[in-house]
Amino acid sequence: QSIAAFLQPGNYAEAGISVLDPTVKGKDISGNKVEDMGDDYYFPSAAIKVQATDKISLGLLYDQPYGADATYQVDGSDFSDGTEGTKVEVRTHNLTALIGYQPTENWNIYAGPVWQTVEAEIKLYGAAYKALSGYNIKIEQEEAFGWLAGFAYQIPEIALKASITYRSEIKHNASSTETSKLPFGKIVNSPVEAITPQSVNLDLQTGIAKNTLAFANLRWVHWDN
Repeated sequence: QSIAAFLQPGNYAEAGISVLDPTVKGKDISGNKVEDMGDDYYFPSAAIKVQATDKISLGLLYDQPYGADATYQVDGSDFSDGTEGTKVEVRTHNLTALIGYQPTENWNIYAGPVWQTVEAEIKLYGAAYKALSGYNIKIEQEEAFGWLAGFAYQIPEIALKASITYRSEIKHNASSTETSKLPFGKIVNSPVEAITPQSVNLDLQTGIAKNTLAFANLRWVHWDN
C-alpha cells in the first residue's frame, strides 16, 4: 500500500499488477502428504495524481491489500472427502482519495478517506473436521470506510523522499450464508464482523549515483489485534 505515486512531481498516473505464486505443502493429522494448496493469484493496482495548484495536490489510489486463496487436493488428504476439497477465498478492494498540502517544496502533508470492500467463501471438507465436514460459509461483498494520514519530506536536488503513512483499521459488518451436511443442517443467514487491521507504511527513496535511485518500503500491520 505504497503512496509513492502520490508523491511524484506534477500530474502523474500509473497502473501495475503483482502475481503471487506460493508453494505450500505438508502433512495432515494422519500423516498423509498434502500437495501444494496455495493457489496462484494476482492483484492489480492503479494511481492517479493531479497537482491542482502549487500547494494543493489530489490523488486516487486503488489496490487489493488483503486476501487469501487456498485449495486442498481432492484425494489423499484429511482435508477432502474424495469429491471436494477444503477451499478458502478472500478478496478485498481498496479505493483511497487523497488531498495533499505542500507549504514548501520540501514538505507534503496529506490525508483522506478510504473505501473498502471485503468478500469471502470458505468450504470445509474431510475427516479433519469430523461431523462438520461439508460446512460452507459465503460472506457477501460489503463496504466500509476508514481513513489515512501522513506526511512526506523531500530534497529534490538529491532525489531524496521519505514518507510515513498511517491507515486506520476498518470494521466490516457483513451478511453471510452458512450451510452444512449435518442431519439437521439448514441454511442460516447471520451477521459477520471482521476487521482489516491498522497499518503504518514508511516509503524511502534516494539518489545514489547519476541516473540511479534506491527505493525501500517498510510496512507494519497490527495483525495480533
